[in-house]
Amino acid sequence: MRSARSILPIMVLAFMPATGLIADMHHVPLAESNYQDWSGSLVQTTLPDTSVLSEYIAHTYSGSTAGASLRLTFAPRFNCSPMMALVVRDPGGDIAASGKRVTLMVDTTRVDFPALIDQDEASLRYSYNADSEEQQKLRALLDVSSRATMQWEMPDGDATEPAEADASARHTVTFSLLGSRLSAQSVERHCKSHVPIPFGE
Repeated sequence: MRSARSILPIMVLAFMPATGLIADMHHVPLAESNYQDWSGSLVQTTLPDTSVLSEYIAHTYSGSTAGASLRLTFAPRFNCSPMMALVVRDPGGDIAASGKRVTLMVDTTRVDFPALIDQDEASLRYSYNADSEEQQKLRALLDVSSRATMQWEMPDGDATEPAEADASARHTVTFSLLGSRLSAQSVERHCKSHVPIPFGE
């Protein structure tokens, strides 16, 4: 287990792609949620209507791709059901412009990964577009696995030229899953003990 980090809130300004509005965002590390390659944090976003969206996140960073992260989010607003997402830096727009879909390998198991995509000037977020039952199944698979690999591929039927194959290889991101089970369990407990913030405060 990693040593506990000091719990200090960090405030940043976040651009909300869906609305084009600016919102205040606070990050707070969560106690007893850091295990091996995974850690936990609370992200609270004050929306333009002054309501607060609280998200408890277990996450890890890629050892192969700088700035890429794999996240399991638990939100009280959604009954603390896990939601998986990949966030990858794409400042040049290379990945977005490639038109490739993302696929997921968990150890040797290939997983269908229908994605909802949010994009800003520097990054792409691929959220697993599935119901709570499928999200739980994927979380259970991550719990007993050691490695996750995300890769961008050409859609079925598209020709793959050598240059395109090379681009696809560059767009492969790997993550360690060591510590993911314990970190996710801790973050989920924090979510379920969440005390709602009164509206307007």
